[in-house]
Amino acid sequence: MELRDPDADDGERIHEVVRSAITSAYSLSPDQIRTITDDRFGPDRIGQVADADDRVAVVAEDAIEGGDGDRTVVGYAEATVDDGDGEIRWLFVDPEHRGRGIGTGLFETVTEHLQEAGVDDPQAATLQANQAGHQFFDAFGYEEVDERRIEIADQTLVEYVFEKSATESEKSDRSAAEAETETETGGGSASDPDVDTDDESWAVTDFPDAEERDGQVVVTTDDGEEKYLDRDDPQTGREALFFPAYSDSQFDDRYGFYCGNCGSLDVQVDEMERSECTNCGNVHAAKDDHDASYL
Repeated sequence: MELRDPDADDGERIHEVVRSAITSAYSLSPDQIRTITDDRFGPDRIGQVADADDRVAVVAEDAIEGGDGDRTVVGYAEATVDDGDGEIRWLFVDPEHRGRGIGTGLFETVTEHLQEAGVDDPQAATLQANQAGHQFFDAFGYEEVDERRIEIADQTLVEYVFEKSATESEKSDRSAAEAETETETGGGSASDPDVDTDDESWAVTDFPDAEERDGQVVVTTDDGEEKYLDRDDPQTGREALFFPAYSDSQFDDRYGFYCGNCGSLDVQVDEMERSECTNCGNVHAAKDDHDASYL
């Protein structure tokens, strides 16, 4: 995977990635999805973003399977910059490429670009319809601090705003100071493989009955078997998210789903691709089931 700045030639592909990502993960109607993707991520607009002084954008590019070395855009992140303030506005990963750390790479890279632009602690935002957004930002030590309404073309949508918690900000300040001191005294650095960076951004705080091991979330069944959760590819649920569970850490052998509400692996999926936790009743509705409670 390569992370780089976007250019005008990426417009069509970024538009496709955004549409696929929103369709698979957001609780929005087809009309809302079309409005957002066309208004904010039209092919012509990407070129404008790439040239704008008040925007920071990053694309993730990866090899096409069976493509003889050809590469394609598989993720996109965009942030705003305004006189020392910055906000990560959008982050999308192609559903077919989730579970590979692409979202993490995009988030960390766009954050680095913001810091280079003079933004020490950028905020982040996501639409209310993106239930996975909370989980994602929680993993990086962010907390919700505000709720606002935004206008996109003829649509009014609710958006949540996040910022790094006070504890995480203090850790970052300490780490930066320690790194500077170590550099001045010839000590180790975060890039030194022998140094334990004590990175708690992946702490398992929202996965009931799960534990973190080597950067992965692991759940143990009643029979003592270990299952690995793909937290980059969640499904929406009425009470909490569902996460794919695998029998192996490479995510090759699919086991089923894990309920983020109660921590159970007893999740049934019907012929309409609706998931239901038999333990707590948490339900995932298929994307074409746009009733009032789902939107």
